[in-house]
Amino acid sequence: GLRQAIVASVSGDTVDMTGLNCSTLTLNNGELPIAVSALSIRGPGSGQLTIDAGRDSRIFRHDGTGVLGLSGLTLAEGQVSGGDYQSGGCVLSNGSVVATDMAFAHCFVYANYGYALARGGAIFAGANLALVRSRITSSFASGYQNARGGGAYVLGDVNMKYSTIDANVVTGASAIGGGLLVGAGGQIRNSTISGNR
Repeated sequence: GLRQAIVASVSGDTVDMTGLNCSTLTLNNGELPIAVSALSIRGPGSGQLTIDAGRDSRIFRHDGTGVLGLSGLTLAEGQVSGGDYQSGGCVLSNGSVVATDMAFAHCFVYANYGYALARGGAIFAGANLALVRSRITSSFASGYQNARGGGAYVLGDVNMKYSTIDANVVTGASAIGGGLLVGAGGQIRNSTISGNR
């Protein structure tokens, strides 16, 4: 299965899911940890295969500092919650995320008490984020005090083309970046950012 393929991978590998003929993979045993520096995970198309976490956990946790490449998938219903720092409802990467033909939908981060900080409803990237023909929609970051990036929180650069960030929400006493919070710079081209709050 997918979990075993990720565990068996070495840095630079591609986990190829393009041959799967199901429409939904349900994540039952918690998030999928990725220990290697760089990994690509390729699906058949964002409209053809969904990984659904059922709001029981986030989907991918990338502990490496290289690039996590994601393509041809929808990631949905990821959720993390608790006190302290909570980041990345569907994807948490210590490195960079490159998403091509991806959809991130209904991903949630809750930091529930004290001065806890919620970062990146759908995606937290410790380095950079690239979105190509991808969309982040209907995701949510909520902190009792602080929340950043309802759709995505990116410490480095964001580069977007032909992509959409829509209908994401950030809430908290100090809430910034309904759709996106970017730490550095980047480029946004031929893209839509709308309906975030």
